[in-house]
Amino acid sequence: MPIVTFLAHVPTLRISVEGTRFARGTLWTMPFEAFNAMTLGAFEDHRTSYEATAPVFFRGSFEVDVDIAPIADDARVTAWQLKAREDARWWRALGLGFVADFHDIVMDRVWLALNLAAPAAAFPSPRLSLTLATPDGSNAFKIGDQLHQVATIQGDADLEYLFLEDAASAALGEQDLRRAGEIYDLADTISQHQILMGGVRSLLGATFPALTASEQMILCVASLEGLLLPEVRSGLGSTLAKRLARLVPGDCVEKTARKLYDLRSAGVHGVHVVGEPGIEGAHAQQLLARAIIALADRAGTDGDPVAIAASLDAESELPVGNGSFVEIPAVHRNERLARRRASVVSVFNPSVALGAPPGRMITYAPLVGLAFGDAEPFHVAGRAVMFPFSGEELVSMEERDIRGDFVSKLRMTPHATAVVSLIAKDDTEMTEILLHRERDLGVTALRLAGFHEFHDPELLGTFVYRGDTRFRRPTTLRQTILTEAEVEPTAAITASHVPDIAPHWEMLLAYDASCRNTEIDHLLMLFRRAFHRRFVSPLTRASVLFAALEAMLGRFRPAGDPIQLEHLVKHIAGDTAQTQWFAQRGRKLRNAITHGDVRKRDLEETLDPMSRLVAAVIPHFVRAWIALPDREGVRPGRAFIERVSRGLT
Repeated sequence: MPIVTFLAHVPTLRISVEGTRFARGTLWTMPFEAFNAMTLGAFEDHRTSYEATAPVFFRGSFEVDVDIAPIADDARVTAWQLKAREDARWWRALGLGFVADFHDIVMDRVWLALNLAAPAAAFPSPRLSLTLATPDGSNAFKIGDQLHQVATIQGDADLEYLFLEDAASAALGEQDLRRAGEIYDLADTISQHQILMGGVRSLLGATFPALTASEQMILCVASLEGLLLPEVRSGLGSTLAKRLARLVPGDCVEKTARKLYDLRSAGVHGVHVVGEPGIEGAHAQQLLARAIIALADRAGTDGDPVAIAASLDAESELPVGNGSFVEIPAVHRNERLARRRASVVSVFNPSVALGAPPGRMITYAPLVGLAFGDAEPFHVAGRAVMFPFSGEELVSMEERDIRGDFVSKLRMTPHATAVVSLIAKDDTEMTEILLHRERDLGVTALRLAGFHEFHDPELLGTFVYRGDTRFRRPTTLRQTILTEAEVEPTAAITASHVPDIAPHWEMLLAYDASCRNTEIDHLLMLFRRAFHRRFVSPLTRASVLFAALEAMLGRFRPAGDPIQLEHLVKHIAGDTAQTQWFAQRGRKLRNAITHGDVRKRDLEETLDPMSRLVAAVIPHFVRAWIALPDREGVRPGRAFIERVSRGLT
């Protein structure tokens, strides 16, 4: 079989050396000259950003099953440039099965090893970024009657992470890299144990750039519970802390684990989590990674991690070793998803009139995946106006380099995309922040009204106009989302939907104006995360939906409790298909998710009824808080549970 050399970018990774042997290849800080040569000088103007980011590639050569042919002197050879989903099935459908195999067999293990060795860095999936492949010798890939000397595969983040200095991690040193290499060899052992793979999926799921530090903590502490408390039904926090202290080394493991468990319970409810050192320092991710490694070391291929976890209660000696937490410089969520600063472009396009009147600011939020089904714009609530955007208008708001890339085909798109626009006086520094806050509330209202298919405009970035000057702060996912606008949406919005949407939108605006609360803000954010369907795994989305429900009504109650969670849900949402499903399957699925023992098909079947159930409960929760006469010192979740429970007694 032919030998192909692969180069796969590891997003946000930086290393302290130019190159080092790693696993079955090399980790290499690719110099700009090499990158520029491989991309035929297409990024010459971006050298400064590239070198400031110092992107690292995994480089390895492997025998693969692919057609190649020698390059004749008169042959016409091109670059094979493709954009592919993170899902490997799409790579295979595009003829890139050999690249999918490389990621499945090699890169997924490289990604896992790096995140287990440096979990606080939360390196996103290499499938999101750039992969290059070249046949050895004077050969080219043969696709039909065409020859391609290099295959360039851009994932959902395209090349954005190669030029995003703000998102880059602190450089990993040689000791960290050696440790990651040792963990790479442990991957086979980990893969033998379903419960450990559940922990791995949670750890890697928490690397998605749009998740906040508190959301990452909630996912990882819940996974620790699944790893170490599969048979425990009471005293969860203290048992988790004691078992961790007997499993992983460190002077403060028990204290930290207990604190994280309390923060996880508070984090589900949005209480006292902002700025907590244990959250900002990614202590939950670090403990989860260490627990996975320690259980794999103890279990080997034949042991039982569940039995090992239970046996920890009887151990008296604490493990010896360096257990200090790595306090890396914080890379905040917004910097991992988008640039820190917006680009400024003076706009003049007589065919596209998008600018703001003097003294005003306008924001545009395209709802890619939702068509506009009316001939005229219409008001929804507050300052929000909805109207159609043509493909030309969508492209016109992008930066020059992007307008000539994959999204250029949008200009020919015949259907219109629904857009939410907000306008306000441009008289304070907070105007833009407030308008984006109002946009997010509007997106939540649309989700509550049943519009579940469109992409959250937060993942596309911001478009702000002051006069004819446009301020663009794009995300790393912008091209992927915009290219999906080429596909005609299956759902459309019209003025006839306003009676369904407006009550939710007005309720959220009233809440925001009169009684805003961190617990409810956090709940609404969790709810929105559950609809990042292309970018977030079904496991993470299902976990988020259960966390949102628990934020309002608490966890599943022990057997024998007179008022069960299932009773509360039915009392609020009524006797519906969703509440019946929840009564029959909710508890079992929640336990399976916590313990990593759930099939992907079951997860996918969970998402629709669970999202509709949570959407049915949220309006009752928010309205109960608005109606509360005295909120001083009151937690919304506790007050809501007491109110609903009274209706059942």
